[in-house]
Amino acid sequence: MSDRIGRRKVLTYAAVLYAVSAIGSALAPNFILLVIARMIGGLGVGASLIIAPMYIAEISPPKMRGQMVSFNQLNIVLGITVAFFTNYLILQFGKSDASWAQALKFDEYNWRWMLGLETLPALLYFFGLFLVPRSPRWLIMKEEFDEALEVMKKASGNEEAIKEMEMIRKSIDEETKKEKVPVTELFKPAMKLVLSIGIVVAVLQQITGINSVFFYAPMIFEQSGIGTDASFSQVPSW
Repeated sequence: MSDRIGRRKVLTYAAVLYAVSAIGSALAPNFILLVIARMIGGLGVGASLIIAPMYIAEISPPKMRGQMVSFNQLNIVLGITVAFFTNYLILQFGKSDASWAQALKFDEYNWRWMLGLETLPALLYFFGLFLVPRSPRWLIMKEEFDEALEVMKKASGNEEAIKEMEMIRKSIDEETKKEKVPVTELFKPAMKLVLSIGIVVAVLQQITGINSVFFYAPMIFEQSGIGTDASFSQVPSW
């Protein structure tokens, strides 16, 4: 889809899915609709996790490319941390005697507020995408060379932009001429080291169980006996 309609447009659709998921989750009248709303959000996550790093790599100057893609990963972890903090605040609002907190039913509908709050960053993401340019690589793929050059000039300067544009054009031309390679090519001796490194890194990232801790940290802390409120306050600290 990103090759057909563009990286930025797919990310825009992902932002819409986030917003729909957040509103649907907050207003879900039953468990089935809640699951469906969360699945819609999952589609947005899947799209943005793949396309966002691709877009960043294509829009960034070569010397900053690694830093910018790494910064994207850092933002994901910061977002998870902020979510824990905001959930903790919602629990505190639920205990408040303030009339506005009681009117908004933070106590009765705390989980709805936790899920619905996603609407805010989803809207910021959606409107923020209108402020960024289209991917220069995608523009070159669609033969919109003038716009691609203008985008690259802003990032790299005139001379560097022209050189990089020629490199991208050659790269795209070479890709179109390549024949499809069978999966068996991956298992040839020449690929053994690269394939082994890739598999080992992927396994080591997941075998620690960090995703389980991220997703179930409040429950883990709560079951350890420190209480629901304390579990949300403990999560960001570690």
